[in-house]
Amino acid sequence: DKDHGNKCGWFWYEEPEPEVDDESEKEREPLPPLPARAELMAMHPEDLKTLRDDYLNQAVWKPTPENVKDYYVVHDTIRRKSLAFTNVTSLVMLQNPELNVGREYPITNPGREAFTKVRREGYKSTLTQYRNKYGLIVFTKQGCDYCVIQKGVLNHFVKQHAWDIKEVDINRDPQIAATFNVDFTPITILVERNTKNWMPVAVGSESLRTVEENAYRAIRLLRGDTSPEQFFVMEHEQGGVFDPTAPGGYQ
Repeated sequence: DKDHGNKCGWFWYEEPEPEVDDESEKEREPLPPLPARAELMAMHPEDLKTLRDDYLNQAVWKPTPENVKDYYVVHDTIRRKSLAFTNVTSLVMLQNPELNVGREYPITNPGREAFTKVRREGYKSTLTQYRNKYGLIVFTKQGCDYCVIQKGVLNHFVKQHAWDIKEVDINRDPQIAATFNVDFTPITILVERNTKNWMPVAVGSESLRTVEENAYRAIRLLRGDTSPEQFFVMEHEQGGVFDPTAPGGYQ
């Protein structure tokens, strides 16, 4: 017979000792001292972010005055580098006005008033110029409360711009509705006279301003004065900072 002096293990109804996870038992090592300020300022932003997260974790883990201070030293370094970027940005915007959005989008109250006035005059001028070449069709149906609201909006549009507007009930004139792919109401469509060109300018009940702006944009798009990428670009903004197709003053 074999010697069974060491009677241990599963065969002898004894569960083995659980293995000790060295990583979980091991005490986390404290972070090394921070580099000098000059070295911190020279670090890459991604490295600074990693450093900030590491020292934040340490400060939350062991919130001693020293650990919390180390975190805020890194945080302050990031703040200073961000401030330097902001300062240089202001200088670059002054030296390169073609990159400065402020020249076409003012933030002061007088500037905003002028901005709004220029846009309103642009809409009005175009809508007046082409009112005999384009018209609006509003598709409605009986029992549609939103249609009543939209018709009221379009009545104001007629009073201000003297356009022709036709109402079409999709249940009474299903063929016309099918021609424009309309299966719900209200929807307002701009049509070019004596052509097959048309484009929606309001889906559902929209404000007077929205109808005006979209009618302006639709006219410019149908005439080929603008591209889909420039749909929100007004005529006076073409080639400027809000024109995604403009070179921006550099090649």
